[in-house]
Amino acid sequence: MNEWMRSLKRHERRALMRSLRDKQAKNSSDEMQSWTQSRKQQRPLPDNHELLAKEWRESAESLGLHIGEQQMQHLLRGGSLYVDGSIIAPQGFEIVRKPDTRPDSRITQLWQRLSRNHGVNSTEIRHNPVSSYLKQLGASDPEAAARLASTIQQDQNTMKTPVTVLSDMLRAIRDAEHAQRISETTERASRKADLLRGGLTSGNKKQTETGLTNPVNEQKTRSYI
Repeated sequence: MNEWMRSLKRHERRALMRSLRDKQAKNSSDEMQSWTQSRKQQRPLPDNHELLAKEWRESAESLGLHIGEQQMQHLLRGGSLYVDGSIIAPQGFEIVRKPDTRPDSRITQLWQRLSRNHGVNSTEIRHNPVSSYLKQLGASDPEAAARLASTIQQDQNTMKTPVTVLSDMLRAIRDAEHAQRISETTERASRKADLLRGGLTSGNKKQTETGLTNPVNEQKTRSYI
């Protein structure tokens, strides 16, 4: 499996799996219908939207941010942007960056850690996780990537989503590590048992060679003679 996935600690991997499950749940038909309804009820653009867009773009550039047209439309209608663990939102004629305090901010921090420490493109993985993983796997093990691509195709034919496939990957890593820990524990116990048996055998052999004569009785016998 890929090195960056193996580098995750167990609690981090569990958090990632929860995030994937939550993401999958959010794609339910009810929430999609709610999202479609909200799109139909968008707030109108303010009268001075052209001036605001100009000021906000300049303000964003001072923060090292580039705001695209769709993102600007979203801001002009009262929305906010979430970038690298921060909330980007307008405040008057300026764009400000605020800490992301949403409940899933810890997941965002995990993605940041992967990006910072392992060079992982978190945006690509979050929006197209399976394709991103296939690219990374193909660079190190083309045959494994081909097998996985075939498996994914079969899973898609049985209506499995990419998020479900990635969750299965993470679960497989967890199960493999659990099996490895059991194997290592069994091996250590076996070595201890072998050492213990070896010590007992050595002790019995030494007693056989020296005999079981009591030194006190032997001294008394010599005095009588």
